[in-house]
Amino acid sequence: RGLAFHTYADLAARAAGPGIALGFDDRDTAGWTSLRPLFATYGARVTFFVSGYGYLDDTARAQLRQLAADGHDIAAHSVNHDRAPAYVEEHGLDAYMKHEAVASIEILRDEGYTVTSFAYPFGAHTSELDDAILEHVPVPVGDPEGALQLQISAVDYTSFLGRIAVGRIR
Repeated sequence: RGLAFHTYADLAARAAGPGIALGFDDRDTAGWTSLRPLFATYGARVTFFVSGYGYLDDTARAQLRQLAADGHDIAAHSVNHDRAPAYVEEHGLDAYMKHEAVASIEILRDEGYTVTSFAYPFGAHTSELDDAILEHVPVPVGDPEGALQLQISAVDYTSFLGRIAVGRIR
């Protein structure tokens, strides 16, 4: 209602003016596909952060292609949805990058998606991981002189409070 919708690719390319960027994560392609009429009604373009793309069946992959064809972005969210810091502690940074982060970026790129962003499962990360990820995708950058920016990392609903958004102010 007066605000433009931006994808994370728009933010990474610094092509976004005032507006809102919505992201969904994991691999609920059926649920996301059911939202297509709502997205179309409001002209919403969103980013879908996909985990476990290699595990998706043909139907789910077709749904993801349809979402991309509608103008939404498809982005990486890891292979197995492991908590990155715990994985790094147990197996090392190089192993996480190779088997979880880069592998999830590359499989999507191999399928024809332009991957410009990565979302950590559970939002769990470290500065060491951030530095390593930034070698593979650009960081979304806002205008520090612009309006207040809130990066929402989770949305929940309770009958008592209604919608609850959790995020970080930048």
